[in-house]
Amino acid sequence: MKIFDNSLYSLIEWIINIFVLNLLIILTSIPLITIFPSLSAAFSVVRNWKLHRDPSVLRAYFQYFKLNLKQDFLMHIIWFAVAFILYLNYFYLSQDQSTMGTIMRVPIIILTLLFIGMTSHLLAITAHYQLELKEKMKLAFTLTVTNARTLILLLTNIALLIGFFIFPLLFLILFSSGVYINFSICHEIYLKMKK
Repeated sequence: MKIFDNSLYSLIEWIINIFVLNLLIILTSIPLITIFPSLSAAFSVVRNWKLHRDPSVLRAYFQYFKLNLKQDFLMHIIWFAVAFILYLNYFYLSQDQSTMGTIMRVPIIILTLLFIGMTSHLLAITAHYQLELKEKMKLAFTLTVTNARTLILLLTNIALLIGFFIFPLLFLILFSSGVYINFSICHEIYLKMKK
């Protein structure tokens, strides 16, 4: 019975931590410019969980949020600007129903997929390694275009997004569970890189 109690307690604690982490991501992302520091902090908290370190959410999250806000602010501004430019291009081209508009959407979709893959890797790299911005970007790009598991990252992110549109209540755990799954996949990649 004690094993069942411990397992049940662990499951309930994990669900609560996922919910709290999701709430923190949403609240600290309200100023849109802080989306990437919020996600970086969440990746760092999940890294702690995966490495069986400090399981607390609040203290660790705000510690990493402040750190990422200071250290990687330039990276986050650049990433936010690229995301916004991709969105504007796609929005503009989606209005054009001509053959040329359709042809022009293809490179934008490819660049967007590359951007999403690099973002997943970049956030995980920021949580896992102490590298300069240039090295982070280079490693994220290299892993995105050379590692087959990036396809799994992309499919996971797309599945979460589709799931959100089908079940809107998923927003209660969407971001944190996405961060957990993304970091888990990236962490496996990093462990294989060490070998």
